Amino acid sequence: MTIVLHYLLHQDLHGRCQGLVAVFPFFQKPLREVLRWPYQQRQLRSFEGRLDWHFPRYLAKQLQYRNSYWVEQQLLAYQAGQNLLTRSLADWYPQLVPVKPVEGFRLQSDLERDYEQQFLAFYAQSSSVYRQVLYSPFYYKRELQRLCLQFSPSCGYFFWNLDGEKQELVLHYLLHQDLHGRCQGLVAVFPFFQKPLREVLRWPYQQRQLRSFEGRLDWHFPRYLAKQLQYRNSYWVEQQLLAYQAGQNLLTRSLADWYPQLVPVKPVEGFRLQSDLERDYEQQFLAFYAQSSSVYRQVLYSPFYYKRECDKIGTMEEINS
Repeated sequence: MTIVLHYLLHQDLHGRCQGLVAVFPFFQKPLREVLRWPYQQRQLRSFEGRLDWHFPRYLAKQLQYRNSYWVEQQLLAYQAGQNLLTRSLADWYPQLVPVKPVEGFRLQSDLERDYEQQFLAFYAQSSSVYRQVLYSPFYYKRELQRLCLQFSPSCGYFFWNLDGEKQELVLHYLLHQDLHGRCQGLVAVFPFFQKPLREVLRWPYQQRQLRSFEGRLDWHFPRYLAKQLQYRNSYWVEQQLLAYQAGQNLLTRSLADWYPQLVPVKPVEGFRLQSDLERDYEQQFLAFYAQSSSVYRQVLYSPFYYKRECDKIGTMEEINS
């Protein structure tokens, strides 16, 4: 007597469905709580899809056997001046795509439409066609935002978001990522037409005052990590393998070993050059929190604050020596 949830559903090139499963035994939790579970989850979910590395060969056989679906797809390709049989394996990537609801049965939300676009844009950046890890929808949006990251000494890493419905330009700044893969930071809203656009876009670079916020930490992260490894979370399984290769084990780490829990978000490698300011920021950030006496609290500051404090530490060390 169980309720089985099939989620993070994707369809492969063979028409099969791949995804994750959660099982809820009857009477262990209230039914209302179980049904709300998919909407209340905030942690990143992922799994590695099963790909067909020999799909072009499979396709040729399906056309030879007059598979109605692929014959129809081939006819559509011919009408567009193409031929499915000339496509390479790379042309079929990504092999897994989100399943689509029946058209006309219900209205598609803006979130769903954005998800489809973000999904395809994300995998268009992939360098390998032999592996595809599928993630929660919010992950694709976050990764694409990383492509748009900019940096300033006062606002740290930031990006702009346009809200046409509310007629606002929204600045997400001082961005940091926690151990759950979630982004934390500050937000500034600029309504349309109140200030010249040039002045608004210069705002992050013109700020001189210190910005800060207190991060939300997970005081029970080692327990969370153990569950993620038990559930075969692909990201943490990969991190554990890397730890094993270095003669370590993530499960033996204490909460203090995971401090600082929040670190500056990282731009996508190779997309743009990293400035000296950014490289110094990373080093100064880690050096600052290495001096912390508490692992239960982490306040995040503007990048110039870490430089100033690290300069003080260096000066004190010189005096003491």
